[in-house]
Amino acid sequence: MVMNDGDSRDVAIRMMEVMSTIECSHMRPCVIFRPSLTKVNRRWRAHYGSISALSVHATGNSPEEAMKNFDVAWVKNLEAT
Repeated sequence: MVMNDGDSRDVAIRMMEVMSTIECSHMRPCVIFRPSLTKVNRRWRAHYGSISALSVHATGNSPEEAMKNFDVAWVKNLEAT
């Protein structure tokens, strides 16, 4: 397979997109603050903090869903303060 300059640019752009996605995923609140993750009955619960007024928690049907919901809850908590 022979690559031309256009192909090289396309590959470089795609690699930058992938790196941007990786960087964004490392900036998620659930990655930075590492909430505890427990299974309660059939739901997963992500929880951060010990004082109820300062804690953030979210649930989901899977660990990934709970963490995504935690990210949303974290942002809503910041907007409320």
